Amino acid sequence: MAHLAGLKGFVIQACPLSVSFWFRRKGCRVSQHKSELDTHSVQTSPARFRQHLPLLAALIPVICGLGFHVAGPRPQTLQTATTRPPLAFHQYMVNLDKVQALRSHDATFSFTNHDEEAMELRRLETSCGCLTQQLEQRIIEPGQSGRFKLWIQSASQSPGPKQYTCQAFYGPVSDPQVEYKADLVFRITLPEQSVVVTPKAIIFHQPNNQITEHSLEVTDLRFKRLRVVGASSPSPLVSVRVVPGFELTTTEREEGVVARINVAVGAVPPGRHNAVVEIKTDDDEFDVLAIPVLIYGPTATTDAGADHTDQRAERTTEAPLFEDQQ
Repeated sequence: MAHLAGLKGFVIQACPLSVSFWFRRKGCRVSQHKSELDTHSVQTSPARFRQHLPLLAALIPVICGLGFHVAGPRPQTLQTATTRPPLAFHQYMVNLDKVQALRSHDATFSFTNHDEEAMELRRLETSCGCLTQQLEQRIIEPGQSGRFKLWIQSASQSPGPKQYTCQAFYGPVSDPQVEYKADLVFRITLPEQSVVVTPKAIIFHQPNNQITEHSLEVTDLRFKRLRVVGASSPSPLVSVRVVPGFELTTTEREEGVVARINVAVGAVPPGRHNAVVEIKTDDDEFDVLAIPVLIYGPTATTDAGADHTDQRAERTTEAPLFEDQQ
């Protein structure tokens, strides 16, 4: 019994020491674990920030939108719309590209009158006198459509790509002072031609009454050549004469020249005048060859640079005579 009593006293004395040691040991472990957690938190904070980057990026448009909404709309300067032209052309450029070897080719320009007034197609100004104009009608009623054609003769043009321009001037029938302009383009690539007229056009500068002459040559490179049967000009300012075949040189005949046409211009009124020389042949394909002629008269004192028509000059000036006709 004494032994048991001594053991009991030992246990009672040892328990507080054991509990105290256990808590001290546990406290040390908790403190160490807390230190480890703090260290882990410090080490992983950049990684957590990177995880939130997509969310922050998604919030940026929302924040900007809220800012603009709070600021409210700002007034803007309105631009006045351009006036719509009365005639609406269905195409402003006709490009035929590469064509076959034909006597002539044409481009058709169509349009519609979207105005409430009737429009008059007053005139067409082309970049080359070699273009022939064909108008179907000049007065276009509201809501009505119209068209015109531009013709080019292949024989009087060199081969290769070509570009011609045309300015269509029109205006309301009720007001001649109002005028509109449409810029049009005609493109075509001509093939090698068997019949060639050189030069392609003739230009006269007539500062005085002296007679000036130029010549045209018609060349046929085919085995069976055509024959020129005549030449003339509708203009009263121009005289045309076909040179007899025996006057051609042997070299010219070998090169395919079938005719030479002399064109003469004398006294003309001031300003610019457009004309044409028409060469007639016995060939069905090239029966008529048209060559443009541009004549510059003396400088006018009141309307220098004006473009006069041959009808106005018809009353005052006659075509000159060639030397062998005088």
